[in-house]
Amino acid sequence: MISNPESSQSASANFNLNYVAKSSAAQDQLIIRVHGQGASLITGEEFGEWLTGVSGGWTEKQVSSPYELSPGLTVYVNDGPEGYRLNFYDSEKGLAMLSGDGDFRYYIISPQQYEQIYGLWGSRSYFIPEVVVRALLEGKKTNRQSVQDIPDEKDYRVIEIGKELYYLYQKGGNYYCERLSKHLPDLNLVK
Repeated sequence: MISNPESSQSASANFNLNYVAKSSAAQDQLIIRVHGQGASLITGEEFGEWLTGVSGGWTEKQVSSPYELSPGLTVYVNDGPEGYRLNFYDSEKGLAMLSGDGDFRYYIISPQQYEQIYGLWGSRSYFIPEVVVRALLEGKKTNRQSVQDIPDEKDYRVIEIGKELYYLYQKGGNYYCERLSKHLPDLNLVK
């Protein structure tokens, strides 16, 4: 049987651990988040090296739904339209899930590798509070344009991710995240 390799190739050809490790290593910083506690920034190179070193021993596990478990820790790799996420689970320390490109895969990992990734989060000296992480990742976009170098509000915080500066502030009961000359996501959060 003859087939056309171009047409038989999956739309998510980059959906594998090697690609995610290489993509991670090419980024300045990644967000590593412990759900309910906050997030830290980790260098993409450090995480990419870690993932390259450990993922060769991971074996795929068939699971019917990506929503069977709630992650305890997530690493966000911003590559492609959706980006990739590697979820790790407190309840199943021997399990990880890669998601992105509309797909997901579970892997069996060693519990020691879970402890290693948790240690990468815990070893960072600066944590981004969980309320800010939820806002950045789940906020909705407004149509307002930023026209100044800094927000009008007097009380704001600055977070640098990679080469981007994000200004966080509260106004009228809502939280906002602003980048220079970018749309402002409206960060309505439960208080």
